[in-house]
Amino acid sequence: MERDIKNSLDEISDVIYERENICARLLQKIYKSKDKIDICISTSEHSIFLTNEIIKFINEIKKDKKLKLRCITEITKDNIDYCKQLIPIIDEIRHFDKIKSSFLINETSYAFISIVHNTQQQQQQQQPLHQFIINTAKSFVEQQQFFFDLLWDKSIPTRQKINEIEEGEKREKGEELQRSILLPLQQQPIKTDVLQNQQEILKTLMDFYEYSNEIKFCSQVEDIKLIYNNFNDYHQEILKRYRQGNHKGIRWITSVNNQKDIELVKSFLNDGIDVRHVKDLLIINFALSDKAFLFTIEKVKEGKMVTNILNSNDKLYINHYQAVFENLWKKGIDIKDRINAIEKGQYINVDIIPNPKESLKFSRWLLNNAKSEVLLILSSTTAIFRVENNIGFEIFNDLALNGIKVKVLIPLGEELDFKINHLKSKYTKIEFRNLHTTLKSLIGITVIDREKVLLAEIKDETNIRYVESIGLTLFLEGKSAALSYFSIFDSLWKQTELYDEIKKAYEKIQTHDKMQKEFINTAAHELRNPLQPIIGITAILKNEIQSKRHRELLDVLVRNAQRLKSLSEDILDVTKIEGNSLRLNKEHFTIMKIIFEVIENYKNEATLKNITFECLFSEANQDFVVYADKEKINQVISNLTNNSIKFISDEKEKGTITIIVEKRKSIDNDNMDSKDMVVVIVKDNGEGIDKQILPNLFTKFASKSFQGTGLGLFISKSIIEAHGGKIWAKNNEDGNGATFSFSLPISHTKRS
Repeated sequence: MERDIKNSLDEISDVIYERENICARLLQKIYKSKDKIDICISTSEHSIFLTNEIIKFINEIKKDKKLKLRCITEITKDNIDYCKQLIPIIDEIRHFDKIKSSFLINETSYAFISIVHNTQQQQQQQQPLHQFIINTAKSFVEQQQFFFDLLWDKSIPTRQKINEIEEGEKREKGEELQRSILLPLQQQPIKTDVLQNQQEILKTLMDFYEYSNEIKFCSQVEDIKLIYNNFNDYHQEILKRYRQGNHKGIRWITSVNNQKDIELVKSFLNDGIDVRHVKDLLIINFALSDKAFLFTIEKVKEGKMVTNILNSNDKLYINHYQAVFENLWKKGIDIKDRINAIEKGQYINVDIIPNPKESLKFSRWLLNNAKSEVLLILSSTTAIFRVENNIGFEIFNDLALNGIKVKVLIPLGEELDFKINHLKSKYTKIEFRNLHTTLKSLIGITVIDREKVLLAEIKDETNIRYVESIGLTLFLEGKSAALSYFSIFDSLWKQTELYDEIKKAYEKIQTHDKMQKEFINTAAHELRNPLQPIIGITAILKNEIQSKRHRELLDVLVRNAQRLKSLSEDILDVTKIEGNSLRLNKEHFTIMKIIFEVIENYKNEATLKNITFECLFSEANQDFVVYADKEKINQVISNLTNNSIKFISDEKEKGTITIIVEKRKSIDNDNMDSKDMVVVIVKDNGEGIDKQILPNLFTKFASKSFQGTGLGLFISKSIIEAHGGKIWAKNNEDGNGATFSFSLPISHTKRS
């Protein structure tokens, strides 16, 4: 992956000499610190780091901002009083034996004081010359902060050390730590230099190899090529010594992320260098031997030699980076396993791009390097304009013209069909699909060649400017991850096809349903029109004909004509209900009046089947007033009564229909308000409700009887619910008959 990463060359290294200049820069660093300062002071630099002027300045600064100071130093019998004076000024002080170097770290920079060993100048000035090195490289500051925290964890509280000194006790653990970390490696002086001269850098690197007993590298994979091209002979010599048992060999930590990286590493493996892969390796390069530490913040480009290196034989550096290396080594995986995973496509690389400008630049680069397929899921309708204005659909169209498959999913509704049609006509090689969904997405997804994925966080969906609307961008590289997102895209793409098919089928059904309803409505009207004169003329004939036989035949004709009329009216009611055209002519009336009218209408029919009516209600219940369509409520009660009569067998010795009227409270779950309801209960001792029919009792055609169409209860349910009531039914507990009930709101307005 070729991508510019802003590196630490933007950051500054500076060297200051002379005590006055050093103190001035120290004051400046302290003043610019926002939240914290960490200081490590050797006993020889107390007079530079913490002068009276600096201490006074710190006191003033701490009055204005919450600045936390931590300090590590060596507390001895000679400076114990001085350290006690620092306790009220510095938030926390800790002791570490034999501190040899002094440095300061704040949020943005690292400053290091060292002694320049210039004998002639020391003789002239009768004092050592100090140099103050400042580095603001982010990766370097982070490493030195890690180093400070490591020392901090190993140091002991000031009070504890002061007590030990005052009590004359020496802790054995501290002495061992002193010997293990700070014993001089050679008699040569401790030296830390920043080298910028090419000849000095090459000489230092050659000495690094020549005088080593073990070598450890931590670098980006690009550095392997540089080192292999320039120092392969030295590696071969060291590996020869290693095979002879005169050297501990070479270990290397790097981060291998793609097929291109593999080729750079295989040559080292063939030579016998031990390499491990560490995910998300910091962009830092350092090398360690048992005698030296080399560090550069410079990123290697095209195999060119670096132009600056920090070189040190200070044991603090060496021991610290030894610990860093070993910790990374434990976390790493064998490079052969990593290579195998990459070659099989079983790896995932994750890169976070926080800068929208970098994200836009990288997106264009990825698209221009696509090989076979680009799949795009836009986050919303606004994303259409965002892509068009910032990336441009031209780039996708050009890819498609070059034989690359380009598909774009746009989640939107019918309101932007015009825009989509415009894009389709303008960019004819791109496949656009509308993803009809109500779900809002906060991520834009791009899948490239089923190997790479870009996930763009949308922080402001309404903005069409890429830089202002996009947050973090996540780049995933690896077949397993890419195939997962491809599966999501493919599923959504097929969903659009299915949606289009369903839409066409639905439109066809709607057309068919409309035609069917119109036909049924027309047929019901045409059927009802001749029925009324047939019934009327039959009634006249019945009064004029004297023959008993003829009168009986006319009765049969009237009954069947009435049934046919009732059927046509039911069909018309159903078409009105399903077409949402049911009209209610509401008025105030007492429910008992309707009940008595229905009983009177069905009295003769009930008598023929030996059925008696029972009404159970108090005198107060007779005054229940409802605001409803009187004709429709009459129809409901008539349906329930007719059903009860119909399902009481002719063979039953005595049939009974009981009608009960009650007042109940109904609670509205939305606002927890209660209202008065009148409940009408129709109970019979007939055959009861078939168990197979009961769950769907109030649906159309729910009947196993040849005595009806199964429309009456469906119509009754629709009427009651249109009035704000409910209807329900159950079989009686004694096994004889069924009970139907419905409720209506009680009107507290008196009927006129």
